[in-house]
Amino acid sequence: MLQALPDLPPQPIAGGRYHDRFERHDGQWRFVERRVRINLVGDVSRHLRHPAARR
Repeated sequence: MLQALPDLPPQPIAGGRYHDRFERHDGQWRFVERRVRINLVGDVSRHLRHPAARR
């Protein structure tokens, strides 16, 4: 996963594997299941934080 912020260039914050399972329903493909295995974690201190939540 990469993260870009207004004051930082894109940077890797996590790496791993996705194992997805799909099915076809009424002629369209859709996700049925997603399993994620994260093996590497970088600096996630600013990930998914709303600016108002910072203190």
